[in-house]
Amino acid sequence: EFRPGGHEREFCDDDVLRLLRRRSLAVLRKEVEPVEPEALARFLPAWQGVGSRRRGLDGLAEVVGQLQGAPI
Repeated sequence: EFRPGGHEREFCDDDVLRLLRRRSLAVLRKEVEPVEPEALARFLPAWQGVGSRRRGLDGLAEVVGQLQGAPI
């Protein structure tokens, strides 16, 4: 399933797969741009829900979803 539209199992040499991943990440890194610290300071409290009142299982699930992948 490496190729677009692939539906069957495909095999790939691990060195080739590593090279493809490295090149893909290099392309994606070029698309990322830094933001000003002020923009980050405005974004984080809103994204983290500062000032909002989350309650119950839905609120817990929302917070856990935000923490997925965070090194805690």
